[in-house]
Amino acid sequence: MSLRQKSLNRRAVPTILAGLALVVAVGLGGCQSPEPPIRVATVPWPPYDLLEAGQTSSPLDPERVELVHLQTPAEVVRAFRYELVDVMMITSHFALSAVSELPDTRIIYFVDVSLGGDALLTQPGIESAEALRGKKVGIEAAPLGSYLLTRALQNLGVPRGQISIVEIDTPEHYSAFQAGEVDGLVTYDPTRAKLIDEGAIQLFGSEQIPYEIIDVVVTRSDVIENRPLALVNLVRAFDAGIKAFRDNPEEVANSLAPMHELDQSSYLSSLNASNLLDLEKNRSLFDDPDGPVRRGLVEQCNIMVEQGLLVRVPSLDPLLDASIVEQASPR
Repeated sequence: MSLRQKSLNRRAVPTILAGLALVVAVGLGGCQSPEPPIRVATVPWPPYDLLEAGQTSSPLDPERVELVHLQTPAEVVRAFRYELVDVMMITSHFALSAVSELPDTRIIYFVDVSLGGDALLTQPGIESAEALRGKKVGIEAAPLGSYLLTRALQNLGVPRGQISIVEIDTPEHYSAFQAGEVDGLVTYDPTRAKLIDEGAIQLFGSEQIPYEIIDVVVTRSDVIENRPLALVNLVRAFDAGIKAFRDNPEEVANSLAPMHELDQSSYLSSLNASNLLDLEKNRSLFDDPDGPVRRGLVEQCNIMVEQGLLVRVPSLDPLLDASIVEQASPR
């Protein structure tokens, strides 16, 4: 079965999640059947596409890994919480939020650091902090949206009380902005790239807060223990895809850009707005107890506690599990 991203509308998601629950139930009833592949939930985000770019050198094994394409991070977290999926690809903010409720949550791989792919966009003519005051700003009602808005307003020197916040689900970001329903929008690629192409102003971007928006692969401790080879296959596919992109960026962009209705130039811009992290870089990040990832995660925790998104700062030591990266790395 092709791993090409399927187009799912929001109304289809409850049906998809229900279907996943049925698959789980059927699998439990057939003890003699082969072990099913691990289910990996993902959302539209260009760096995640690179799982498909390394299919020649290190392909995903469909008998080990099944991708489940959802529309919003909230849907991904919901599927993970109810164990309808085994793995989620998500920003670290969602992982930090999940660990207080699900203590066996583990980050096993760092996909990328967002360096401009997440942003506060504004309508043409709103090109300064002063012009933003009193305006309507759309965000997804989720940890990442609230976090990025907080950091943008801090950077711009605009008190939160001087804007009006409008909650908008991610699939409606593009249409709401284009229709003028909001003056500003906290969003991410590919929507960011599309709106920039059509004249939106980027007032603040994640390049201004490096290592505060990190995309990660998250699973549970029991999956690490029971399905390590499937997880190794997953992270090796990421590593191969990143290397394929570095070797032939235009070719990879031509192949993957249509998934998001972007042209090659905009797609390349999206991928270049993230620092892609291969296996070698992952090993160094996991090995450095005082490195940029841990500092970024601590900063995220502190701000999320201030926002009320976390009750307390969790311990990072059990959350970060390097075992799969170590197994996947060349010897």
